[in-house]
Amino acid sequence: MTKIAIGLSCVNKWVISRWSLV
Repeated sequence: MTKIAIGLSCVNKWVISRWSLV
């Protein structure tokens, strides 16, 4: 479960970063 939480956090951070670039 922890791994899933970390994975979602990483993806969320990547999505935010991508939106920032746009």
